[in-house]
Amino acid sequence: RYTEAKLTPAAMLLLEGLALLAYAAHCCRTQPDFAWRLARMLVIGAVAAAGFNFWFFAHELIETGEPGARLVDFFRRHRWSAHVGDVNAAGSFFAMFMLVAFGLALKDRSHRTAWIGAGAIVGLAMWMTKSRTAISAVLLVGALYVVRATVARSMSWWRIAILAVAASVLIVGFGSQVARSSAAARSVNYRWMFLETTWHMVEAHPVFGVGIGQYARWSTHYSSPALIAIYPRENAHNNFSQVAGELGLTGLAAFLAVLAVCLWPSGRPGSSNPVITPVLVGLAVFIVSWLGGHPLLVPEVAYPFWMALAIVPGATSDIISRPHG
Repeated sequence: RYTEAKLTPAAMLLLEGLALLAYAAHCCRTQPDFAWRLARMLVIGAVAAAGFNFWFFAHELIETGEPGARLVDFFRRHRWSAHVGDVNAAGSFFAMFMLVAFGLALKDRSHRTAWIGAGAIVGLAMWMTKSRTAISAVLLVGALYVVRATVARSMSWWRIAILAVAASVLIVGFGSQVARSSAAARSVNYRWMFLETTWHMVEAHPVFGVGIGQYARWSTHYSSPALIAIYPRENAHNNFSQVAGELGLTGLAAFLAVLAVCLWPSGRPGSSNPVITPVLVGLAVFIVSWLGGHPLLVPEVAYPFWMALAIVPGATSDIISRPHG
C-alpha cells in the first residue's frame, strides 16, 4: 500500500514534467514569439509568488503589535516561503527567475525597467527564503557569467560593473550570515551523509535503484545511525543523488541525457534568439542548486523548470519538427 501511494505521484510528476517539456518545446518551435511569451509569463508567475511571500511577511509582522521595532529582526531571523512548504525549493525557484528577469533586462531595452523591477522583487523573495544553496548557486553562476562576459567583451563595462557590484553585495551579505551561524557546517555534513546513503543504495541496486518515489522510505535501511537519529525518513537533499538512488545508474544516465539534449542546442548557430541566454543562466542556477536540494520533488517548482528548459531546444534546434502543411 505504501509503495502504491508513493510511487504513482512521483512517477507522474516526472512524466508530467517531460510532457510539459516536449509540448512547450513544440510550441516554441512552431510559434516564433512563443519563447518570449513563455519566459515573460514564467517571470510574472515568480513575481506573483514573491508577492505572496511579502503579504505573509507583512501580515505576521503586523500581528506582532510592534511592526516598526521588529522589522529588521523579523526579516533576519525568519525564513519565508508562502507558495510552497520547502524553503530551499522556493529559493531555487526564485533564484532561477531572478536571473532570467535580469538577463531579459539586458536584452529587451523597451521594457528594461519592468524587467529590472521584476528581478529585484523576485531576488528579495529569494533572500527571504534564506536558502544558502540558492544564494551559493547565484554567486557561482553569476561570477562565471561576469568572467565569461569580460573575457568575451560581449557586454559594455557598465553592465559588467553592475553585475560585479550586485555579486559583491550578495557575497558580503551571504558571507556575514554564514560566519555568524554554525548551521552551514551542519547542513554540509548532513548532505554528505545523504550522499553516503545514496551510494549504499546504488551499491545494492545499481541498475534500476530502489524505485521511483521510494528514497525516503528506504533511506532508513541505507543511512548511517547518526543520520537516522536526525532524519529517520528523508529525501536526498540533492536531485542528482535522488535520481541515482531511486532509478539507479540507468535512470541517472537517462535523466542526464534529457538535460544534455535540451541544453546542447544552445551552442548551435540557431541560438541567436535573445531570450536563450537569460533562460540558460537561470537554468544553470537552478541546476547547480540541485547539489544541495531537491526542488524537482515540489510540483509548483518542477513544472516551471520544465517549461523554462523547453525554451532552449524549442527556440534553437530541430529536435521538435514543424507540423506538416
